Amino acid sequence: MQNVFFHIGFPKTATTTLQRTMRDFDGCAYLGKGLRDSLQPSDSLEIARAVFFADTRRFEAMLPDLRTRLARHAAASPCVFVSDEAFAFAEHMVLGRKWQRQVVTDHETVAERLSRIAPGAGILFSVREQVSLLESFYRQHVKIDALSEPFGSYIQREIDALPHRSMLHHLRYDEVFSAYRQRFGDRILVSVYEAYAQDFGGYLDDVARFCGMDAAGLRASWQGRRLNENVVYGAFTGRLRRHVPDRLLATLSPARRQAIRRRLSRGPAEVAWSGAQRQAVAAHFERPNATFAWQAGLDLERFGYILPEPDVTPVTRIRSAAVP
Repeated sequence: MQNVFFHIGFPKTATTTLQRTMRDFDGCAYLGKGLRDSLQPSDSLEIARAVFFADTRRFEAMLPDLRTRLARHAAASPCVFVSDEAFAFAEHMVLGRKWQRQVVTDHETVAERLSRIAPGAGILFSVREQVSLLESFYRQHVKIDALSEPFGSYIQREIDALPHRSMLHHLRYDEVFSAYRQRFGDRILVSVYEAYAQDFGGYLDDVARFCGMDAAGLRASWQGRRLNENVVYGAFTGRLRRHVPDRLLATLSPARRQAIRRRLSRGPAEVAWSGAQRQAVAAHFERPNATFAWQAGLDLERFGYILPEPDVTPVTRIRSAAVP
């Protein structure tokens, strides 16, 4: 399936923007988050079920049907784009402790199953400097009331969960890259968030070339959506601020009213690292990042990634996120 592409996009790497752009682009069949009724949501859902929740026997039973579904889309469209942050972040994108205990978490198994579903597919792999990603992920989840604990205890919990069921473990880009290179060969496009955050249009051009899409059409799809996120959200929250006291909140429970007011009035969440936490995170990512830079041929030092340097202590390699 040469015209099928899996997007292995970590959270906070503009994944949602790319998904919405692909969803509205007529030049590809999009299977992923935010599907409209014009596509078949069940196809995307079945892929997720097979990759993340099925045991080996169930996966083998689902495999022929999944291949048939994808082949149908591949025959009808010049490109099939399948995207889900869970491909990269496993249980951290699945809500509910019950499901988190059951979900497939290792990159090797996810990559193996995707390669079985669509042999010969292409891989779009998006990464972001880990400290910046962790801080942004925390701020977002505080904003939506998914997290309430201080950043220090949040990050300490992830450090204590090493080496396996931890966000830090899943951010080992060298292991992710190796898992997909082994199964998909050279059909991998690695994109660095810090580079394309400054030129998203150029990033879309790279994606279009890699996937064989119409670059101008893909850019037009993105530009048509640019007003949606900040302008529309700002206007919506402005209306909420004006009408919260007597209109929109009148029918809600007191707890829900308080949560909405708190969210609207909340500023950016405070992020503060302890020295020991800086040391632990630096030690965890230094050598894996160096390996990943060599594997993918990337200059990660240019973007402030944690890398080993003989004359610089690991602690000094941690910096605060440049992009919230």
